[in-house]
Amino acid sequence: MLSRSFRRLAVVAGAGVAVALMPGSAGAAGSQDVAPGTVLPGTATLAAAPSTGSSGPTPDAAITSDCVGTSSVYWTSTDGGRANGRGVINCLLYYYKLYDSTKLYRLRWYGWQFLDSDTSTAYGAKTVTSISIWRCAGTGTYTYYSTAYHEATTVGGTKYTASTSAQKRFSC
Repeated sequence: MLSRSFRRLAVVAGAGVAVALMPGSAGAAGSQDVAPGTVLPGTATLAAAPSTGSSGPTPDAAITSDCVGTSSVYWTSTDGGRANGRGVINCLLYYYKLYDSTKLYRLRWYGWQFLDSDTSTAYGAKTVTSISIWRCAGTGTYTYYSTAYHEATTVGGTKYTASTSAQKRFSC
């Protein structure tokens, strides 16, 4: 079993979802490697890694952006049935680069089975969407899990990141 450390990146007062958790060391801004089944918020505000300099904020403080990342899992009837894992970044302002990465899994008797992944990048944009798709027609009832890594980069090079997840049980 893998051991992971988590750190708080952002607290959004009054937003309902208050904490964005990201695996990684205290010095890392985030990670695309989230273990399947890890419970993360479905919506999170993207945040920059805190400054550790003596003149900057304390290591627990994070700089938040105007971008929100979300995850969802849903079923579509295309080709008899598809399981979809979607990651979306929505920002109020335009960013130099938006990057979104999703991974889709389903829960089997032996653990999480990887199904698909997808990445999307947009330049000079306010939104980007990444969708992992797996044709599940006739496979039965399963719990599907999607994780998304969201990254927004300013022209000056500041990166704001968050990881989100969602899961849903349905028949295809």
